[in-house]
Amino acid sequence: VCLGEVALAGERPEQAVDLLAQARSELIAVGDAYDAARALAHLGRAHAQAHRDFGTAERLLREALDEFETARSVHWGARVLEMLGDTARDRADPAAALAWSERSLERYASVHASDARRLEARLRDLRG
Repeated sequence: VCLGEVALAGERPEQAVDLLAQARSELIAVGDAYDAARALAHLGRAHAQAHRDFGTAERLLREALDEFETARSVHWGARVLEMLGDTARDRADPAAALAWSERSLERYASVHASDARRLEARLRDLRG
């Protein structure tokens, strides 16, 4: 998962797709559902960045969100909502980006103040 994140940060999304798909598969095989969901969330963003395949990206992100809700992970749920907002912004849908980001902020506000502040700044930009 970390190697996939590094590939994404290094603007190598095609490599990230391969690494994150492999991580997801291996984590599922060993029964690590939580980290498999992390891999899935990043895989969604990698598809958006590598192929501009927003349909696949959103489907994977929504699946990851469901998995984090099942695990009752508020922080990762917020992070996936933020990723959905980023993906909407990437596909030039500011209304959806705003809606996802607002949902993310609601969750971050209860668990992580610095993430909430970062999202508040992004929301100001989205609102113009």
